[in-house]
Amino acid sequence: MKKLLIIILSLSLVSYSDFGNDNLIYENYYKALDNYGSTYQNYLVVNIQDKSNEKSTEICLTGFELVSTMMDEWNFDIENEFKAVRKLKRNKSRTFKVENNEKHKFLNRIEYSQSELLKYSDRINFDSIVNSISNKNEWSYFAENEKEQVMIAHLLFKQGYLTGINECFGGEQLEYYAEEK
Repeated sequence: MKKLLIIILSLSLVSYSDFGNDNLIYENYYKALDNYGSTYQNYLVVNIQDKSNEKSTEICLTGFELVSTMMDEWNFDIENEFKAVRKLKRNKSRTFKVENNEKHKFLNRIEYSQSELLKYSDRINFDSIVNSISNKNEWSYFAENEKEQVMIAHLLFKQGYLTGINECFGGEQLEYYAEEK
C-alpha cells in the first residue's frame, strides 16, 4: 500500500511540473521581467536556494518582487537596476541563491508547500481551468484570497500561461491574455 501511495504521489508531482515546454516558460519568465516596472505585474516561478540552510523552494512572485529581492541580495543600488534585470534574464534555470531567505520580504510574503499546491489544484479542478483557458484570448479569476491567487498563477505559469494582476485596481483579479499572432 505504501508503494502504491508513493507512486501516486510521484505521478501527481510530475503532472504539475513544467508541463509547458522549457522555451515557452523561459519566454514567459523573460516577459515578466520586461514588465517589472509596470502597474500590470506578471507572475513568474523561480527556485530560491537559501545558502544558510541549503533549502530550495519553488515560489511564485511578480517580476517586480524578484527584481527587488535580487537587487537587495546583490547589493545593487537603483543605478544598477537595469544591470540586475539583465542578470536575471540571463538565468535560464530560474534558480537563485540567497544568503538568508528570511531577510527578503517578498520571498516570504505568501508561503505554501508543494503538497498544498497540489491539493489546491485538485480542489479547483485545475485541469478544467487549463482546458477553458486554452480556447480563450482572455480569462480572469477572482480567488478567495491572495494566497490562492498566487497558487493558481504558479500552476498556470508551469503550464506555459503568463498571468498578471493590475496593481491600479487593487490586484484582486488574476488575468491572462493570449498574445495576438
